[in-house]
Amino acid sequence: MTMKQALVFESFVNGVSIEDGSIVIKKAFKASSEQVTAFFNQQPIFRATPQRAKSFQYILRERGINTKIITPEVSPSSATIEHVYQLMLDLRRSQEVIEQKIEKQNSIISEMQQSDSSYITKSLNLKLPLDSIKAPDPSALSDKIKGTLSSSNNIANKLKGSIPDVMVSSKDESFVPQKKPNGFSWWGLLGGAHYVSGYGDLRKGLMLAVISGLLPLFAIIVAIYTGSTANSSLQVKQIPFSWKNASTSLLTTTFVGVMSYSFIQFVVN
Repeated sequence: MTMKQALVFESFVNGVSIEDGSIVIKKAFKASSEQVTAFFNQQPIFRATPQRAKSFQYILRERGINTKIITPEVSPSSATIEHVYQLMLDLRRSQEVIEQKIEKQNSIISEMQQSDSSYITKSLNLKLPLDSIKAPDPSALSDKIKGTLSSSNNIANKLKGSIPDVMVSSKDESFVPQKKPNGFSWWGLLGGAHYVSGYGDLRKGLMLAVISGLLPLFAIIVAIYTGSTANSSLQVKQIPFSWKNASTSLLTTTFVGVMSYSFIQFVVN
């Protein structure tokens, strides 16, 4: 059993007149003129189950009539078993909702109490007051750092003394210096900046590699320069040729060349 609800008139929309609204009400509810008049006087004339009341409300809204749904009050003299039963169901639902909220609230309070007691217990078991936590002595820390730095310097000095000016790998331990050539170096002309890097002057070789990569004309000028100065300024045949340095120089030239070509194409286009 379900308590019925009533539709109460509120307003017209979309320019609907009272004559048009009366025709709609008569067709929807098969109502008499007296019932139509009472409906527009905002009296709860037309009643139905909640689902049907919502359906009627939607239909009337589509026809330009706004309504609201209410639950009419029942006087004790006109109350029926249906009304009493519905009220009992509503009270039961309200009671269940209240019981669920109280149960949830009690559960939250219980969890908070358990967490608080656990935190207090752990704090007491620590038995370490804040005053017992002491910061390290700054002087002792400074002495420790100085000792570490001193040890590092000693190790670095030993390594420095054990490494020759020109690093030679284990594969070149059998290298025997030869007579240093004089005059123009054809290998310096062909190798250019990479020839300079391979014979120990990596910094100068990389600088020449960057210049060579900018324009082909610069590469020719660098090649002539290295061919003219290689034998006089480099340790040619006095140290082993470093292919690693030469490869680094070659990669540098290639990278700069690609970037320079891309920039020129961007400017031209």
